[in-house]
Amino acid sequence: RRAAARNGNLPEASLKALLEDSAWDVQIVAAHHKRAPKETAEKLVAESAASPDATHRRLAARSPLANVTDLTLLAKDEDPETRSNACKNPKTPREISRNGLTDAEPCVVLGALSHPSLPKDERRAFVTEELLMRFFEAHADEGYLFEALCERYLWEVLERAFPDPEKFDDVWQDLVRRHFELV
Repeated sequence: RRAAARNGNLPEASLKALLEDSAWDVQIVAAHHKRAPKETAEKLVAESAASPDATHRRLAARSPLANVTDLTLLAKDEDPETRSNACKNPKTPREISRNGLTDAEPCVVLGALSHPSLPKDERRAFVTEELLMRFFEAHADEGYLFEALCERYLWEVLERAFPDPEKFDDVWQDLVRRHFELV
């Protein structure tokens, strides 16, 4: 049903049914359909933002349909991935996103570094070997595929922010080696 909700040629009756589906994730995918009624779509995202389930809040924090009030709250959420997603959402106010730069959780710092309002020079100042090592130490475990970890948090920030692009590959290889030593 999620795949159907992504179909651009979905009939109106089917879209309406998917917006009222019993599965929250189907509703959220349908809410982001280009023909979904704006009020319904925004309501579904707001409900996810207020959910006690972190998975729902994480999705709401990434949504372009999230409102500024919810994003402000989600940027302070107890769940680090929710905070990270809220900090990188372009609709999050600049000053709220910047607060993520001082978060103790490296994935939140990386989310804040992805916010479009942050100038490239400031982004570069934050991307240090120390930050990356903290990130790997916080997330290194046998159950987390290294590639998935990188894809989820790092690629949006690293290559465009690394101060010395020619040194990036050497630093990256060293971090990969250290990651596997930690595991």
